[in-house]
Amino acid sequence: MVESSGLPGRLTRWFLIVLLVWGIPSFIFWTGAKLYLDDRTSQESQKIYNDLDYRLDNYIYQSSAQRFYQPGFSRLFGQLKGLPSNQEILEKIIDEYKSTWPKGLLEIYLFDGKNKIYPMKGARPEHELFFKLVNSEFDKGVGISPEDVAEVGKFLPSPDLSLTYTREQNGKVIELGNPDRFSYCYFDRDKSINKGFVAGILIFVHGKNISTSEVLNLTISQADREQFGFVNSDGQSNLPGLLKDLSPEELLAYFQQYPVNSFKLEDNLISLKRFDEYTLLVGASMAPEQPYLLIATVFILFLIFSFAFIRLSYRITVLQIRFQHNVRQRLTGLF
Repeated sequence: MVESSGLPGRLTRWFLIVLLVWGIPSFIFWTGAKLYLDDRTSQESQKIYNDLDYRLDNYIYQSSAQRFYQPGFSRLFGQLKGLPSNQEILEKIIDEYKSTWPKGLLEIYLFDGKNKIYPMKGARPEHELFFKLVNSEFDKGVGISPEDVAEVGKFLPSPDLSLTYTREQNGKVIELGNPDRFSYCYFDRDKSINKGFVAGILIFVHGKNISTSEVLNLTISQADREQFGFVNSDGQSNLPGLLKDLSPEELLAYFQQYPVNSFKLEDNLISLKRFDEYTLLVGASMAPEQPYLLIATVFILFLIFSFAFIRLSYRITVLQIRFQHNVRQRLTGLF
């Protein structure tokens, strides 16, 4: 039987029961769940940012002159070393190697075991003198005369410093400090060869003939283009595939407005690294997804239990329907 007296009081008591017994614990539960999910998302995002930063640093390292040029130069010398003095074959090998690089980037000269330069395209006596001075300094510690320095200076700025750096960095790409022409130099020699076979190599790199964009396009592998790219002020930007709907200008505008290296834009996590004065390396990755299926399942269960609790508490508190009353009524009806 439903009693009508004291209904407002029962409603108030029922409301307080629902609030204290179900409402506050539910609020605590969902607040805790949100904090847990936010912390989980933050940790996963930070791992992604760290991975992007690490790989961007690796691309900066791979784009340095030593890593960018040296492996190819070493392989070329390994291919040429010990070959007989066949001018046609040597020039063909060098021309094929140069064709894989931008035009005018490389000057390549070969030397035999007696430090004589092969008469290849562009070969000059000053190149042979440079090679001899590097070898004599390296092998015997012989000083460099002012006359020799002046001769080398006919084609190479700061010849004394260039000779010293080259001598100390045998087999490595060194910086010559003249970006307008002779940006880098590579020298190597196999001292076990002392006859008329290819024993040494001298390569000059003209850095002005290759742009930063070309370097990065060669450094960033095709497989990584979806996640990595660059923004360059020369108009040759190449953004990651994940950011295909974003223009370089929009990305730069966002970076200038919020000068942070890592941020979330739309559904992507983006990390930026400055490569040089005019270039930004860009790394992008999809933001970590929330466990929407688990959240939906828990929410549906929460609604079911909430409905059951509210209905039961309402029947007991407001309608004052007790289980034992139902049993008593059934027994009375039975007899």
